Amino acid sequence: MPLPARPWCGVMDPGRRIETVEDRHVMAKHRSIYPEESQLTAIEKLVSVTEKALKAVSDSLAQEEIKKSDNEIKESQEEGIASHSTETQQPDRILKGVMRVGLLAKGLLLKTDREVQLVVLCSQPPTRTLLSKVVRLLPQVIEKGENEVVTVVEKPDESALLLKHSSSDIICRIVLTCVLLREEHAAGEGDGATAAAGAKGAPPKDPLPKVPCLEALAELRHAKWFQVRCSNLQSAAITLRILRDVRQRVQTWQPLRAWMTELLVEKVLSSLGAPLSPGDAVRRVFEAVASGILFSSGPGLIDPCEKQSVDVLAELTGQQREDITSSSQHALRLIAFNQMYKVLAIDRLPDIRNSYGSSNSNSGSGNVLNDRKRPRDSNASLDDGEVVG
Repeated sequence: MPLPARPWCGVMDPGRRIETVEDRHVMAKHRSIYPEESQLTAIEKLVSVTEKALKAVSDSLAQEEIKKSDNEIKESQEEGIASHSTETQQPDRILKGVMRVGLLAKGLLLKTDREVQLVVLCSQPPTRTLLSKVVRLLPQVIEKGENEVVTVVEKPDESALLLKHSSSDIICRIVLTCVLLREEHAAGEGDGATAAAGAKGAPPKDPLPKVPCLEALAELRHAKWFQVRCSNLQSAAITLRILRDVRQRVQTWQPLRAWMTELLVEKVLSSLGAPLSPGDAVRRVFEAVASGILFSSGPGLIDPCEKQSVDVLAELTGQQREDITSSSQHALRLIAFNQMYKVLAIDRLPDIRNSYGSSNSNSGSGNVLNDRKRPRDSNASLDDGEVVG
């Protein structure tokens, strides 16, 4: 005789998790700030066309170098100078490659973003002459429609150029840099001229500023680190977009730069060792900041992309650290009393789990019976309910 079936006692599968009110509010906010499909398509089209145009410019400059090298060989043969090499050595390409960096490479774009960034690696430290050549050649080789106009603006002080299509309001920033500059900077030498002299040929007469070039190299390292550490970390991208919106809206959070936020979120979420829902991830970050992790007496945030030990929080003043911590504590109190919508600056969503209790209420006031908010006292501040510094 078969045994009777075991009765079900109402215990849910431990692997399943009910979506909380915080999750629903975070996802609603995320949908409102995430770029629309048309905007993402326009950005991808602009970047792809720009990358193809830079490849064509690189080919054109390489052909010029080959012709120049051939002419020098012919002149030396006419003068009777013997060549020491039996094979003709091809000169290195001036423009060696182009990479996506910043928000574009990390996938952290918001609806309000209007600029993406590319970095072009050069075989030699870039010069103003090279930048002018690229600016002159780009409009000639870039793909465009009949009525489209491509505008290229030269920014020599930023070692960059700006490219914009008339059919889109997105701007593509292209920065020229060279890995030799970082090697020289690590050795504590002078400017970019020394790196060029040590590599090949005479030092350039008009080198581009070194600081923007080094910052572009740092952006390359940051993009690679993000792909390894954060691309597969659950809820990391959503949390970073939410915090980007907070930094734009709340003045207290503006001193916290993007790289600081990315390192902070990665440390906080990966330290748990388990996946988190979007609502729990945002709350955990606020809890970490509210605990005083940004204070100078705390552990700090060591930059994993630098050879030396560098604390990325070093540029924050003591007052800025205290203001951000206080603002995070206030946000955490709002979350604890079921007011995540005030932290995110959106309208409150109805709690679907309390719909039955709301329908039985005589006042018809929705979730008032189940609201965990403390009653406002006579001494309450008018700023209650906002993330303030």
